Amino acid sequence: MKRLRPEVRIIGVNTVDSDSMTQSLKTGHPVALEECGLFSDGSAVRLVGKETFRLCQKYVDDMVLVTNDEICAAIRDTFGDTRSIVEPAGALVNIFFTFFFLFFSLRLSCCSYDMIF
Repeated sequence: MKRLRPEVRIIGVNTVDSDSMTQSLKTGHPVALEECGLFSDGSAVRLVGKETFRLCQKYVDDMVLVTNDEICAAIRDTFGDTRSIVEPAGALVNIFFTFFFLFFSLRLSCCSYDMIF
């Protein structure tokens, strides 16, 4: 994606209790978590892989941290909208889009926004 459209921003999502990629990107090297949350087990990684870290370091522009409560709300919203039940890791996409639309609406209305990255 970045090769074809370098202006595209890639934003990753981690849960607050399984944020190994967020910590790794901040420190510049893979960070092993002592404990790893299991609610969003499809995205829970105690230690990111070397190749995955290298690619994320090169291509990911920002990271967003979300709570388990936000994941539960996204699962509930998805069910309410589509009558589909998504797993917690699948709900991370919905949470990201909520942040994305909030970010751009605030950016357009007040030109200032602080978000945890």
